[in-house]
Amino acid sequence: MYTPGTNTDRLVVLLDVPKKLEQALAKGMKKIGPRCLRENAEVVLKIFEDMCLEHVVGQEIADKLLRKLTQHNPTLPGATASTTTSHGNISKSSLLGKDPWGDEVIPDKKQDEDGNDIEYTDLQLLLFKIQNKTHSYLTAHLSRIVHPAIMVKVKEMEMKYEENVDDLRKDSPRNRMP
Repeated sequence: MYTPGTNTDRLVVLLDVPKKLEQALAKGMKKIGPRCLRENAEVVLKIFEDMCLEHVVGQEIADKLLRKLTQHNPTLPGATASTTTSHGNISKSSLLGKDPWGDEVIPDKKQDEDGNDIEYTDLQLLLFKIQNKTHSYLTAHLSRIVHPAIMVKVKEMEMKYEENVDDLRKDSPRNRMP
């Protein structure tokens, strides 16, 4: 049962806790609180991001298309086979590793000679789906790792984005809170 106005998609995500996050919380993982050092908070957030990303990718069918998203790209400068996220096997030089939660702008569709939009490739569509789903998991489960005092500030910012206060969304690449 849920109250009227509840975002049911978010509720479904909230009920699906990534296993590694659930295990860490059960072992007494400390929440990011007002007295937490910034560097420590950044480490905890990175681990949290990796847990959510790995969980979402694990839900997808492991086919050739997904492997293209997650395999390292040796043509990028500085890319090595060992550049993976701290807990997962997703290379930082891959399409998914470069922007796992969709903070970057969605590329414009190209046009053919007649001016018709060329559809996104299956690889791009899969990437957008995984990015959006990972963003949903990050926002839904953040309250599990953040102290309630800090979560109040996060909720205030979420409400500003929701209500588009001062046209806040226009500065966001995907019209949502980054």
